[in-house]
Amino acid sequence: MVVSRKDYLSRMGRVLAPYSFLAPFLILFTVFQVFGFLFSFYLSFQSWNRLLDLGQ
Repeated sequence: MVVSRKDYLSRMGRVLAPYSFLAPFLILFTVFQVFGFLFSFYLSFQSWNRLLDLGQ
């Protein structure tokens, strides 16, 4: 069965449309998750005491 280009593009548009609505959320969610993970990894190697640093 031969599928015309117009039918193929129409079908792909219907398949990909939900992902275009979800993409901004998924991108921002991933960026903040990766940043949080990397920053917590960085902080785990630091040696500091917040209670003692308040008086200085």
